[in-house]
Amino acid sequence: MADTAFLKAIFGDRSMTLDELSAALDASKDVKLANLADGRYVDKEKYSALETRNKTLADQLAKLGEAKPEELQAEISRLRAENEQAEQKYQQALLDHAVESKLMSEGAVDTRAVRALLDMSKIHLDGDNLIGADEQISALKKDKAWAFPTKETKIPKIDGVVPAANNSGNEQSSDIAMINGLLGL
Repeated sequence: MADTAFLKAIFGDRSMTLDELSAALDASKDVKLANLADGRYVDKEKYSALETRNKTLADQLAKLGEAKPEELQAEISRLRAENEQAEQKYQQALLDHAVESKLMSEGAVDTRAVRALLDMSKIHLDGDNLIGADEQISALKKDKAWAFPTKETKIPKIDGVVPAANNSGNEQSSDIAMINGLLGL
């Protein structure tokens, strides 16, 4: 009903020609007459989407305008320093793991105690190769033999009776056969 009252306020209750309709719309500031055939009409959804995108781009441009090159350089420097620290920690973890693995493969009883005896400044990692550890570990094996016990394989000597032969389920032992023979079975 409100739409009808709005239209009646502009056009009145009479019938109009196209020219009169066009003149009435031109006189009204609330309504615009558009010819859809000339392509100037944009539907509400497209207009709203473009308006939102325009506002987003304007906001981004404003933020970029506010950014100061000095602050950006400081942020880049900070991130580079953090990256270098992370790389150093990673390389140290790789070295620690390689030394630990080497000590375990050499038979060290307590890898932490043996590692404390190593001069880590002379040990470094080149790819997958641990350089400088072999010489120090060899010296420690001679000087600190307790840290690398020898692996002696002892075969236990068993004294006593030889165990009975393993009989399969369908064979009877000689004792059972003798008892069965006495009983007449």
